[in-house]
Amino acid sequence: MAYLPLLGQSMGLGVGAVTMLLTARSVASVVSRAAMPLLLRAAPRRGLLVSATLASGAPMALVPLTTDIVLLTVMMLVVGFFWGLGQPLTMSWVTTVADPHNRAAALSVRLAGNRIGQVVVPLAAGGLAGITGVGAIFHAGGLLLLSSALCTLVSTREPPAGPGRVAPSRHGVHPPDVSSRRTRRRPARR
Repeated sequence: MAYLPLLGQSMGLGVGAVTMLLTARSVASVVSRAAMPLLLRAAPRRGLLVSATLASGAPMALVPLTTDIVLLTVMMLVVGFFWGLGQPLTMSWVTTVADPHNRAAALSVRLAGNRIGQVVVPLAAGGLAGITGVGAIFHAGGLLLLSSALCTLVSTREPPAGPGRVAPSRHGVHPPDVSSRRTRRRPARR
């Protein structure tokens, strides 16, 4: 999204139009995070994770192909809504599948990967834009999102059940771990 103003300028869009597009994306992200509890009740966590990445890939790739402000706004709403789901879903997924003793390390690796991506992807995008034009950034971003959806589908698995863990329900919500609760036994009557 950092390149949207540059794309807007190259497409002949005004500052107000680009600001509206960025605002639409941001508002949609906030709405999706607010709606996440409802979405998690209606769909499994893994399905939301895959569909969030998949549903944002196509509109992202198509952004440079139109100057129609209504169509661009719809694309930004879709991209923003599904981008808003991705980060919290991946964080919760990591904590769910990681061994309880290694959760902090797993989250650290995930965050480190995020930071590396925040440096490498913009550098690569800038190089790509210098060679092919700013629209290629959005095409590449869309393809990256679509390939991420495929990788997520292939590589995610349901959290393992085992000692201290309970298999998730259809919606990915874990029932409380009853094995760790102490139960009081009543003395036997004689």
